[in-house]
Amino acid sequence: MVDRPGPAPGARRWPGQTLGAVTFVVGLAWRADRVRLVALLAVQLVAALGLGVALLLLRTVLGDALRLAGDRGSIRPVVTGLALLGLAALLGNALHIAGGVLEQVLKLRTESVTTDLVAATASAAELVEFDRPEFHDRVERAVRAAEQHVTTLLTTTVTVVRMLASLLAVAAAVTMVTWWLLPVLLLAALPALRVAAERRRRDFGLQTELAENRRSRRYLLQLLTGRREAAELRAYGTGGELRRRLGSRYAEAIEKERHFVRSFAWRTIVARILGDLVVAAAVAGVVLLLHTGRVEFAAALTALGALYLMSTQLRLVVMMLGAAGGTVLFVDDLRAFTAGAGDGGGRTAVEPGAPSFTRLAADRVTFRYPGAARPALSEASLELRAGQVVALVGENGSGKSTLAKVVTGLYRPDSGVVRWDGEPVRDPGVLRATSAVVLQDFLRYRLTAADNVAMGRAEVAAETGRIQAAARLAGAAPFLDRLPRRYDTVLSPEFDDGVDLSLGQWQRVALARAFFRDAPLLVLDEPTASLDPRAEADLFARIRTLFAGRTVLLISHRFSGVRYADHIYVLESGRITEHGGHDELMALHGTYAELYLTQAAAYLDVPATAAVQPG
Repeated sequence: MVDRPGPAPGARRWPGQTLGAVTFVVGLAWRADRVRLVALLAVQLVAALGLGVALLLLRTVLGDALRLAGDRGSIRPVVTGLALLGLAALLGNALHIAGGVLEQVLKLRTESVTTDLVAATASAAELVEFDRPEFHDRVERAVRAAEQHVTTLLTTTVTVVRMLASLLAVAAAVTMVTWWLLPVLLLAALPALRVAAERRRRDFGLQTELAENRRSRRYLLQLLTGRREAAELRAYGTGGELRRRLGSRYAEAIEKERHFVRSFAWRTIVARILGDLVVAAAVAGVVLLLHTGRVEFAAALTALGALYLMSTQLRLVVMMLGAAGGTVLFVDDLRAFTAGAGDGGGRTAVEPGAPSFTRLAADRVTFRYPGAARPALSEASLELRAGQVVALVGENGSGKSTLAKVVTGLYRPDSGVVRWDGEPVRDPGVLRATSAVVLQDFLRYRLTAADNVAMGRAEVAAETGRIQAAARLAGAAPFLDRLPRRYDTVLSPEFDDGVDLSLGQWQRVALARAFFRDAPLLVLDEPTASLDPRAEADLFARIRTLFAGRTVLLISHRFSGVRYADHIYVLESGRITEHGGHDELMALHGTYAELYLTQAAAYLDVPATAAVQPG
């Protein structure tokens, strides 16, 4: 599960961690395009084998050339050998080009699969996870790994496979002459490998530490460049201050990166010098063998060429492993994050017309947001009967929206249960699937008008007739029909031929989305906040007609509409303090009566304090 982080990155030993990350990436590439993956690996292995064959040909050509120079041989073998070497070079170039083409497409396909996996995992996470800073850090690392590190590690893996295969091919070609070259070269690589292992661990720690810094930078940049934010920034002249803060965040990150790079610079140089000294000793050994006559000249030249090739390849392998160190940790973290990811919906599919409840109840539910000093809900109980209009009222922060999210399965209560016809609901996905929620902060999709409505039930076919019917019920049809391309118009001026809507029009589109969902339970959280008084009065007057056959949970500060609800619940600091019908609550002269008459006093020539006094 996403809310149960696995072992801390770097906790396992490097070889096992690297092998796990590589296996994970290869598995993603296999899912993305197995044909291209197999073809790419085959191309790399054939190219590596060709290098060994070319080295053996070179040794033969050198021997033939030396014999020809001593008038002891024919020119024909030399010409044939050179021709074969040329052919091998051409084949190697062709394989290199083919590998590049295969790899480029495979990387993009793999990125697509990985990004979808991250999106599925985040979508399946409990809503409460989005209130935890550590969850945002994990999501950010996962997104970064999906966009950058997975394909980087895939490229590194393919390259290292080719280089190691080349090393083996070259070693096999010269093992009869200088068998000791390979272990010597491995010894030369050890110092650099140790430094690379330490660097990759420290680099991941630094990037994890800077996660919040990066989120802050992205947010500040969005404020400075976003269309929705542009008007207020200019009205208040805050652009300069936000740029200063953005620069400060960058300065902090640059200083930490600079310190990190400097701390490893000298260690890397020393490791490189030690490795070069070992390689120089190997060269001296080959020269000594030639000088003492223990190896012939052609074999010595071949051995020196092989030594150069192997040392170059091994150095590149070490460099790539070092560069991929942080990448391995990011991919390993991504693997832990996405472990057990489902289809990403986090929702049980229920088609329109599915059986509904007779009675849905929250039974003494308590819920506390992560890091909050006190619960948002404290043993709150509420009952919704089929076909009723039930209202939640209370001051800001009293827990109204939280209770609605618990009833609709968006939050799991810390204690207490939600009951469906008397039975505890084990799977909150059932509640989500049978609910349509119009939130205060509803989404404004930068998609077509039709898409904005059809997102209410994206798993079913978006029939034009159903979309238009939902828009008519929500009162959105008149202005959507006037758009340049009607329902095919993109609702964002950031796109060609796109337009924007007023906030009130957007609210009607959000309401149309709820109608399109056609769910048994409808939650309206401040549904008239952006509507003009006439539209608001029309909605409240028609609420029973519009939502006939559905249960409506209404959250509103507008008591002119609340008063007609079948049942009203009053929340104070997360507790239900009063409930009943309008007349019943007014007779209590409690919180509801006070709130109602205080609002009414704005329209009547009566002081609110006098209005709430018992009659």
